[in-house]
Amino acid sequence: MQKFYGSVTNFYASVGRVFIYLFQSFVDAILLKFYKKVFFEHLLTAFIFSLPVVFLTSFFTGAVLTLQTYSGLGDFASVASLSNVIVLSIVKELGPVITGLMISGKLASSLAAEIATMKTSDQINALKTLSINPRKFLTTPITLAVICVMPFLLIFSDVIGFFGSFVVVKFKITQLSTNIYIVSVMEHITIRNLLISCLKVVLFGLCIAFTACYVGVNSKEGSIGVGMATTNSVVISSILILVCNYIITSMFF
Repeated sequence: MQKFYGSVTNFYASVGRVFIYLFQSFVDAILLKFYKKVFFEHLLTAFIFSLPVVFLTSFFTGAVLTLQTYSGLGDFASVASLSNVIVLSIVKELGPVITGLMISGKLASSLAAEIATMKTSDQINALKTLSINPRKFLTTPITLAVICVMPFLLIFSDVIGFFGSFVVVKFKITQLSTNIYIVSVMEHITIRNLLISCLKVVLFGLCIAFTACYVGVNSKEGSIGVGMATTNSVVISSILILVCNYIITSMFF
C-alpha cells in the first residue's frame, strides 16, 4: 500500500513539474525572455528539413484518399460529392494530423536526442555555469519556432494533398472533368475549416516541441537515456496529437 501511494504521489509530482515548466516557458515567451538567435535558427531548419517528408506523405495521402472515396461513392460519385469529401478530409483532419505526426517523427526525435546528448555531455550544466537558463536557451525558443512553422507546413501539406488528388482525377478517374473538379474544390474550402485546422497544428506544434525539450532536459545520463528520450518524445507527442485532435474536433463538431 505504501508503494502504491508513493507511485501516485510521484505521478502527480511529475504532472505538476510539467505544468510549472510549461507555465514558465509561456511567461518567457510572453515577455520575450529567450534567445532570439536560437529561435530563428530552429525556425529555418524546422521548415526546410520538414518539407520533403510532408511532401511525400501529403501527396500520396491525397491520391489514395481520392481513389478510395471515388470507389466508395459508387453510383453516387460526382464532382461535387467527391470534392466535398476530399476537402473536408484533407483540410480538417488528414492535413493537420498527418503533418503533426510526421513532424513528431521528424523533429521530436531529433530535438530530444540533441538535448539529451547535451545533458549527457554536460553542455546543459555548462550553460548553468555561464548563468544561462537552459529553458530560455532551449525550450522556449525551440517551442516557439515549431509553433510558428506549423501553419506554413499545414498550408504546404494541404496544397500538395490537393495536387495528389488532382493528379488522380486527371490520369486515373477520367470520367470527371479536372477543371470542374478544381472549381468545386475551391468552392468547398471555407475560412472556418482553415482556422480550425490552423488551431490544431498550433497545438500539435506545442505538444511536439515542448515534449521533446522537456523529455530531453530531464533524460537520464548515458546512451540509454538518449535512446529512451528519443523514443518517449515521439510516443508521447503522437498520443497528445491524437488526443488534442479529438478534443478540438468535438468542440467544433
